[in-house]
Amino acid sequence: MELSIKSSSKSKIRAVIRFLFAEKVPTTQIHRCLVAVYGDNVISIQAIRKWCREFKAGRESI
Repeated sequence: MELSIKSSSKSKIRAVIRFLFAEKVPTTQIHRCLVAVYGDNVISIQAIRKWCREFKAGRESI
């Protein structure tokens, strides 16, 4: 069964990105996971790359 969530806050999406980044999941796979759960209107892959750079640079907050 496929899980689909219709809406989510930006901070929840960023928390997922932060978690998957910490697990060393590639950005393209992070995007695929988010699309699978939240649908096509989720954050862009470019924005995911930006957040991963921020977390790599030491950013703690989401």
